[in-house]
Amino acid sequence: DRLSFETHRADEAISRAEYAETRLKDAFERLTEAEEARSQSEIHSIKVEEDLHRYREQVTRVQQELSDARIQIESLQQEKSASEREVEKIRVANLELQSKFRSYQAKEQGREEGLKSGMLKQFHENRQYIWEEGFSDGFEEGREAGFKEGNRKGRKEGVREGREQGRREERRNALEAFDRFIREEREGEGDREVDHRHLQQSNYCDPCVFCVRVPPSPPGGRRKGPKSLPKLPLSAFTPPNSGTSEKFPLAPSPSTVHPETVIDANVVALNDDSSLSRWKIEAGPHLGSRIGGIVVSMSSGDEESLSNFVSVHRLISVCRLNVPVVSVMVPFSLDNSDRPTSLPTSHPVSLTTVFTGVTTNSVENLKWALQQGRPVDIDIHADLTDDVFESFEDLLSKSMADVSPIPPIILSNLLPPPNDLELPIVKLMNHPVYRKFQAQIAALSLFPQVSIKYLPPSWDVETPPTPSIMVASPIDDNKQKKEWKRRIKMYLGPVMEAFGYQRIIFGSSPSASSKLSSKAGDWYEIARESFAELGVEQEAVDAVFWTTAKKIYA
Repeated sequence: DRLSFETHRADEAISRAEYAETRLKDAFERLTEAEEARSQSEIHSIKVEEDLHRYREQVTRVQQELSDARIQIESLQQEKSASEREVEKIRVANLELQSKFRSYQAKEQGREEGLKSGMLKQFHENRQYIWEEGFSDGFEEGREAGFKEGNRKGRKEGVREGREQGRREERRNALEAFDRFIREEREGEGDREVDHRHLQQSNYCDPCVFCVRVPPSPPGGRRKGPKSLPKLPLSAFTPPNSGTSEKFPLAPSPSTVHPETVIDANVVALNDDSSLSRWKIEAGPHLGSRIGGIVVSMSSGDEESLSNFVSVHRLISVCRLNVPVVSVMVPFSLDNSDRPTSLPTSHPVSLTTVFTGVTTNSVENLKWALQQGRPVDIDIHADLTDDVFESFEDLLSKSMADVSPIPPIILSNLLPPPNDLELPIVKLMNHPVYRKFQAQIAALSLFPQVSIKYLPPSWDVETPPTPSIMVASPIDDNKQKKEWKRRIKMYLGPVMEAFGYQRIIFGSSPSASSKLSSKAGDWYEIARESFAELGVEQEAVDAVFWTTAKKIYA
């Protein structure tokens, strides 16, 4: 039993030894694995440290490059600031030169007009002396150098009569012949109208020859008193241009310069004329035959129905004039917060407002209009004194801030501006009002998004009518039309120099501030002829009367 017991103990000891050996082997294996893991971790740690070192070097290089870039940016900003200062200096110098050039042009134009007026006045006051002096000069020159051209018609008459019989004999014979003619005419019962025409023919001969007007003699004897002097054209007292000959080709007549087509950018739709029938009649053949599109402006009374845009759709549907509606101008106010709730997308729509002065809501309302991305028309009803004009410039600058892109802004009632027709043109050229207009136009032209509408002026006088081809127009109408064109060209010149023809837009309806109406066809003829008389190219005429309006409103 004891042997069995000892044997059993020996077996257990062996089992325990084998178990301890097994555990020792497991411990060694785990120790080996731990050593390998530690070795791997040390290798991984070394790699991480190398990567970290490399990343630190990259960060250092990037920081260095960033520092260099900042230095370059600061240098570029300094160069930009210097360039902007140079550009501003150049712009101010350019404006000053333009102002001096316009003043010089106005001075030259005034000098020429004053010279012509003085010569005409001198002629009317001293026509007797002028005629006799021209006659004697022409007579002497005819003897010496023969028949040659001169500025006065009296010289040609002197040459002709000096070669034939002499002044006294010819005048005596002409008086005797005329007396016989009068006595024969008085014996018959001829028409007084025919007698009058015949008398005119006897007084005025060939327009190329200066003829002596012989006064009629009463029956039974000659008429006593001073003789009636002939009337010479103004061209006889206009000095010829020594730089060109009479055969030099002249510029085309303004009456023959027409745009290829016309877009009327200001057609007001009144409440009682929603079909624009009045505009169609007033356009007449001059404008109606060339119209290629219209921009319709809703009247202020239609603002009550803007919530559903009934007026807009009504205008689009009724304007079936065989003329496309390029755009519809929807009014909004600068003074209060009443705005259209939404704008239609089915038709081209622009916005229009009236400027009477800057209020607390003006900047916010104009900024809202610009944010819509539609063209904005501003009809100026205020007297642009220095303070008002500065506030208007400030309004434009603040409204354009933080708006991108800025839509076109079109100003009305500036070309031509409201004016007093009683002020003569010679005085107007040096008048403070005209100089202020030139300065304000030059300042507004610095806003690249601003254009100007070419509308009938608010001069408290109706636009002179266009004469019909079949009916002769009165002399007073032609004189008034010429006066209008002279004044319009005075204002067109500074606007052309400051804005260029690419930023001028034609419209036929006057500003809402005008107290009198204007017919579309009459204004089109005056506006077109005034612009063409500036000697512009066909491209400029097309730009003012249709291409610029199509580009902005379509």
